[in-house]
Amino acid sequence: MKVLFIGATGLVGSHVVPFLKDKFELSLAALNGDNIADMEVAAVNICDWNAIKTFIEKGALGGMPYDAVVY
Repeated sequence: MKVLFIGATGLVGSHVVPFLKDKFELSLAALNGDNIADMEVAAVNICDWNAIKTFIEKGALGGMPYDAVVY
């Protein structure tokens, strides 16, 4: 299952991502980007709906659509 986790470096994301990374095919995004749980976090303006929409429409690796988006 391909999941986009937006806000991955925040309070909830920083605790949840390490548990999810082995169960799902995660793509991570946050306002400033970073690394968490040995995974790269893409920088995206999470306060700008058009930026988020574009990021979601781009899809996961290989251009496949996401099965779920966690914000």
